[in-house]
Amino acid sequence: MKVAVIGLGQVGEPLARLLSKSGLELVGIDNNTEKINSINDFHTSSNLLDAKDSDIILICLPTGINNNLPDVSKIYDVLEEADYFNEDTLIILESTVYPGFCDELLEKSKINNLVYCPERIDPGNSEYCLKNIPRVIAGNTDDSIKKAITFYKTILNSNIKIVSSFLTAELIKIFENVFRDVNIALVNEFAKSIEDNNVDIMEILNGASTKPFAFMKHNPGCGVGGQCIPVAIPFFNILNSKNNKLMEKAREINESMPQYTVDILMQSINKEKITVGVLGLSYKSTVYDERNSPALKIMQILNQKGINTIAYEPFVDKKEKLNDVLSKSDAIVITNSHAEFTGIDDWKSVKVIIDGRNCLDKEKIVSKGIIYRGIGR
Repeated sequence: MKVAVIGLGQVGEPLARLLSKSGLELVGIDNNTEKINSINDFHTSSNLLDAKDSDIILICLPTGINNNLPDVSKIYDVLEEADYFNEDTLIILESTVYPGFCDELLEKSKINNLVYCPERIDPGNSEYCLKNIPRVIAGNTDDSIKKAITFYKTILNSNIKIVSSFLTAELIKIFENVFRDVNIALVNEFAKSIEDNNVDIMEILNGASTKPFAFMKHNPGCGVGGQCIPVAIPFFNILNSKNNKLMEKAREINESMPQYTVDILMQSINKEKITVGVLGLSYKSTVYDERNSPALKIMQILNQKGINTIAYEPFVDKKEKLNDVLSKSDAIVITNSHAEFTGIDDWKSVKVIIDGRNCLDKEKIVSKGIIYRGIGR
């Protein structure tokens, strides 16, 4: 079996690496020359024609929002060049798309065999990895579905659930993202509501987590980043824009958290000319991915106020080093919980810490005479 993976980003590269260990003939295709030159454990190319004669082609291209509308142009761009696949080729789409996209794609393209298997990947998660996360699939024919199941069973140790239609699979992916967005917004709103009551949201959440049923812990924070959650509502609006008030409100709350983080910082400082150190440019801990990172929004807001900012991200070779940032900063904003940040003991001359991920030892910091503010603590 020959397999091609088109798009070697956050989804496609780990998938291609997993495939490269399975013994299948593989080519990974991306238009980023630097990316393909950095990979040496499987065959890569920037030419779609190198996918010719593939039995299966996996599309793992990014989608997003452009002028408040879903942007799936990259998918159409590669599938319009139909001379590299034939009528028997199985196209498997893993990209996040809006409801109705797969049916639309079948009508507008030369694809005969299409399966949608929305990606599920959580970078940095040591418990659930690509190989053991269950998947859902939908296809336009029984043969397409059977072929896809045979393929995925060669590389996954997880269950595969067949659903009745492309629309169902598309909505499953969107609902997964909406579920997280709404629950994060709930805990963010709750944390803000109790901030003047001398209680700690983390103690509340840890207590609630002892309930063994009907509760799933979500943590408050300085913002929601990444590529998945921010596109969920705009994608859902293609199907229905009338009955999603809760979802729209959740998006509004989570989008407001970088500004809220800056607000509690401004309440905690007592001089105009300060330097603020931002620790963490990634949108989540243990990995580096700046897409829609709250840290970038926080820095932008501070810079618009005329406040000097410096940043440190341990997963990138930045000019600034951690000790330099701590030495130069009057205040620190923690924007993700990298282990290097939770292990800091000497805060140099820092007077204020805004813990945007509630990951630090509050009592220990306060004992050093530093003003500490978290999200709801």
